[in-house]
Amino acid sequence: MREGRYTGELAEPVIGEGKRAAALRMLAEHPGVNPRDCFAYGDHPSDFPLLDCVGHPRGVGDDPVVRGYLARRADRAAAAVSGCALACWSMGRDEHSEGCSGGCALPLC
Repeated sequence: MREGRYTGELAEPVIGEGKRAAALRMLAEHPGVNPRDCFAYGDHPSDFPLLDCVGHPRGVGDDPVVRGYLARRADRAAAAVSGCALACWSMGRDEHSEGCSGGCALPLC
């Protein structure tokens, strides 16, 4: 981040499952950023964990598996991760519980 804007520079490779973890680490460093307001772009099924962590997932290209995933996700009202999920992740929880700050029932991405 430079001058309040993301530069796109990465500190480490983000391939496969590492994409989700890297995105959540970055978001944890900026608590004022709500994952529901974020966009992520993917062109392969390996991008699904990352796409599940934002409110605005976008497909790139014409892969039918990616398009199908995005179409199904659009039908799930609670698909976007909440700020509560980010808080749970940052505290080392693998899933939400009754002790969540928001008391929600969303799965942790």
